[in-house]
Amino acid sequence: MQNGQKVTFPGEADEVPETITGGIVFFLQQKEHPKFKRMGDDLFVEYTSTLAEALCGYQFILTHLDNRKLLIKSQPGEIAKPDQFKAINDEGMPMYQRPFMRGKLYIHLTIDFRVITRAMKQQAAQEAYDEDDDGGAQRVQCV
Repeated sequence: MQNGQKVTFPGEADEVPETITGGIVFFLQQKEHPKFKRMGDDLFVEYTSTLAEALCGYQFILTHLDNRKLLIKSQPGEIAKPDQFKAINDEGMPMYQRPFMRGKLYIHLTIDFRVITRAMKQQAAQEAYDEDDDGGAQRVQCV
């Protein structure tokens, strides 16, 4: 069911002699989840991979809302791109009045490039150090 949807149970309210029994009406309020976001019948979840995983393949266990463990992995030879979405059919939310049909689960892949930036900084520092080398002049060192 969707956020704000109304559920009515006619004739289920308190019974009082010589009156018509009323109905009970519930309005659903969806609670935000820290990991999953819902859009209609689809679910969205974020996953951040390392650069090595993006290039060589990723594999991780995702604990679903009902505590099932899903093995999520890339296809052999697949290279993940930043902001890529991977869709998994029938792992979203159950559809209203069709409990055996489900939406999709979308995994939003982001790539952590910090390893590259750190390596580039180290390489730039090494190159700057090498350029400062005065070609064999005696250097003073502390012991």
